[in-house]
Amino acid sequence: MSKDTVLLVIDVQKGLIEPAYRSTEVLENINALLGQAHNSHTPVIYIQHDGPKGHGLEAGTANWQIHPAIAPQEGDAVIHKKASDSFHKTALQRELESRGIKHLVASNTSSLWEDRPSIVSKPLAGARPR
Repeated sequence: MSKDTVLLVIDVQKGLIEPAYRSTEVLENINALLGQAHNSHTPVIYIQHDGPKGHGLEAGTANWQIHPAIAPQEGDAVIHKKASDSFHKTALQRELESRGIKHLVASNTSSLWEDRPSIVSKPLAGARPR
C-alpha cells in the first residue's frame, strides 16, 4: 500500500461483527490489513453506520461501537454515515480528494455488496478499487 491508497474499514461494528460467521477470523484478517497500512503509512478511514433510535446500530449504543479488536489508532479518520452508501451525505469524497487518494482497499463485515456500487461509481474522485 502507499500514500495514494487508502484502507477503508466499513461497518465493522460490534452489532454486525460479533454475531457473524467466523467473526474472529474476519477480525484477524482486518487486523492484518490494518498492520500493513499503518506500517506503510497508508491512510486508514473507518466508516461507521449511525442507525436511528431503535435500530440495531443506534448511534451511541454498545452495538454501534467499532469493534475494539480493530479500533482506530491515532491519525485514523472516522466518517459517520446514515445510508448503506458510504459516500451519501458524508465527508468521504472530500476526505479522499484532500488526501490525493487514487486507490481504495475496502474491508467490511459483509461481502461489500452494499458498498461496492458506491465505491466503484466514484470516478470523479479519481479513486479506484484495488
